[in-house]
Amino acid sequence: MGPFDNIYVADRGNNRIQMFDPQGSFIGVFGSDGDGPDEFRLPAALAVNPRNGDIYVADTDNNRIVRYTPTSPDPIPMGQKGSGPDQFLSPGGVAIDRQGNVFVADTGNRRIVRMAAPAAQ
Repeated sequence: MGPFDNIYVADRGNNRIQMFDPQGSFIGVFGSDGDGPDEFRLPAALAVNPRNGDIYVADTDNNRIVRYTPTSPDPIPMGQKGSGPDQFLSPGGVAIDRQGNVFVADTGNRRIVRMAAPAAQ
């Protein structure tokens, strides 16, 4: 569930995120196939921060996390391919704890990466 109790679904095969209202009615879609800021390659999972409405998408084949905020129309790509700090190799999952810390299942590197909660906006 996300802002306004909307439901977000990682549509992996179509390289996009679909949105539904609480009653299950289709609202819209964002993302398309590619490697640009608002494009995905096999988005595997997403999580919504209940504190601020930020949406984090595990963009598996682009080896990154993409963050969307309610206060900005522009997506924020985070990370790049690799095994060092702030790098991912096929991230397959994302979760957020109560403090707003983001945890990424960095599948290709066989690790969990903890990203600090973003500063208050």
